[in-house]
Amino acid sequence: MPTQYWKVVNGVWTDLTLCCLSFSSTNPNVLYLSLTDGGTGDSDSILGQITDPGGVGRGDSPPVAAFTFSPASASVGQTVNYDASSSYDPDGTISNYLWTFGDSATGAGVTTTHVYATPNTYTVTLTVTDNAGLIGQNSAQIVVSQGLPGAHVSFFQWSARPQFKKFSITRQGPIEPIQAFAVNDGNKTVWSQVRFVVTADSGVNQVLYTQVVQLTPGQEINGNQDPRFAANFVPTTPGTYFIQATVYYNTSSTQPPVGDPSFITTPPNNAASNSFLVRP
Repeated sequence: MPTQYWKVVNGVWTDLTLCCLSFSSTNPNVLYLSLTDGGTGDSDSILGQITDPGGVGRGDSPPVAAFTFSPASASVGQTVNYDASSSYDPDGTISNYLWTFGDSATGAGVTTTHVYATPNTYTVTLTVTDNAGLIGQNSAQIVVSQGLPGAHVSFFQWSARPQFKKFSITRQGPIEPIQAFAVNDGNKTVWSQVRFVVTADSGVNQVLYTQVVQLTPGQEINGNQDPRFAANFVPTTPGTYFIQATVYYNTSSTQPPVGDPSFITTPPNNAASNSFLVRP
């Protein structure tokens, strides 16, 4: 630390170069200040001390805005989920979360949702305010597409899979859930179900259906989280099993029964396959 000496001449303090600043030998956060006027025979004394309890060595820090959203790209009418729980304030708390979605709409809260009415690339901005009134901002872009016109349901992400890729009859048995992941990528509300054909390597197959679920435009359904979009298979013989999955939809105003012939399926992304091993 630089040292500056002062001299008193006729009651006037003259900056010569200092006085003395030194750190405590027992506490590095304590700084001692002593004043020396530089004259012969001076009696110098410690005038005081400065203590820093630690922490950020400056004024209040602004909060850091951070967020995620899903899906990463959306269709018109699809609900987009926004989450700002990764935002933080280094030396306080966040008191307010404000969202602008790029289409003149706004939102508030740590988490929020938004539905876009027209296709475009939108800039989403999160503004957070901390308990000291300071703000932080962050922005990201989301691409919103028109989606398929009319009614349609597609497999999404991992499409169709068994819960256990290697299934043991004695350890995981007796039930092996077969799950589907789909999205209504059309612009009409529909009923949807998935048909699984599970075939053993011996050639014997079994047909399974999920429940019938109503999906609004843009709505996703994950059979790993929602058991309505899964079916229970009971393997009794070790071997390799193959899954052929097809997703169906129905535009009826009332819920049709499982497997009803009024369900239809159309490309793209309406079929998926997978396999799993069954052990004793």
